[in-house]
Amino acid sequence: MTTFYSDGVLMQPTDEDRFNDAMLKATSEANGWHEKNSANLQSSQPKPRVCIDSLTSAEFAAREYRYQYHVEGCVSYREPGVIGGASKTLKTGISIDLALSLGFGSPFLGRFQTTQTTVGIISGESGERTLQETSKRQALAKGRLLSSADVHWSFRCPCLLDPTWRVALTTWVKERNIQFLVIDPAYLALLTPDVAKGASNLLVMGAALRGFSEVIAETDVSVWLNHHVSKGQARLNSVGNDPPDLQDLSMSGFSEFARQWMMVGRREKYEIGTGEHRLWLNVGGSAGHGGLYALDIDEGRLDDEGGRRWDVTVRDAAEARTSEASEREAEKREQACDKVLDYLRRYPDGQTLRALRDDVGNSQPIKDAVNYLKGIGEVIESEIIKNKRPERALKLV
Repeated sequence: MTTFYSDGVLMQPTDEDRFNDAMLKATSEANGWHEKNSANLQSSQPKPRVCIDSLTSAEFAAREYRYQYHVEGCVSYREPGVIGGASKTLKTGISIDLALSLGFGSPFLGRFQTTQTTVGIISGESGERTLQETSKRQALAKGRLLSSADVHWSFRCPCLLDPTWRVALTTWVKERNIQFLVIDPAYLALLTPDVAKGASNLLVMGAALRGFSEVIAETDVSVWLNHHVSKGQARLNSVGNDPPDLQDLSMSGFSEFARQWMMVGRREKYEIGTGEHRLWLNVGGSAGHGGLYALDIDEGRLDDEGGRRWDVTVRDAAEARTSEASEREAEKREQACDKVLDYLRRYPDGQTLRALRDDVGNSQPIKDAVNYLKGIGEVIESEIIKNKRPERALKLV
């Protein structure tokens, strides 16, 4: 390994130097901290020695890099991740399931195998009572008690633009030996009023998100953020649509920052009061893992016997699409069969197929319904007299 030092050698500023200067300036403008304290910092702290480390190709080729997984095929070690989706698509519920699954060492969403891990979850949005209620029924769904989960809970989001908060978060992670950290939601841990003005600026958001990278580098913790999608995607998502993608995340920087992700969206519009959610789960990461799943979560209702629950079914997307297409066809056929049966009940002696098609319709679903009803024996072919001559007809058995 070769190291080049800046002291004693005249070096022209590189693009990386300029980029770092721009990032520092963006951070300073975001919270004013550096500007207020720069004089003190310069006088009280020695200027660090800057160095550039490098590897030869032979050294680089000889290194061994292996991917390890907290959740098999879903969540790798030490890479920042995002759980993204529109409002009310169970991002918090899914992140709690993830935290408890790791804390217990039980399958995530009842399907994906985990390695038992000490977890920290910081939530500043849902409220302690809601989180406790959700966590208790999820733990029961896993056959465990919440009190036995290796999870540490905090209800005040840090502001990582503030160095004091970064130190506090780093200290907490080290002292609790936390290996996996969930922060819900991301905007409460990042956006001060000043930074919010630059939410569409990649440099500003890059400076803000860099705080997470520093925590990861110092502690080896895996950090996952809960984050919203853009307003346009959220409107589409409310009625059920194609699976959301990483690029649907709102604000700049998040899709670039995330090395792995779980994007949640609705497959079907939610029927208020049912507690039944039909969702897409789009999983991926730079490590190469990925998959698209149909996620069905039944939370029940308050007046159900035993109260609300957490029943989860996960299917591969192709399997779900095939099954749901068959269900839609079956529903269309059932509706067409009802029309044919209601029509034939008005003609106990039977009616011609031509008349049935004129009155009910000559669509393919009606034709399929007639053949289906004949096949199961509810309708038979018969003969009736019309205009003094016999004609083929259909009648109910």
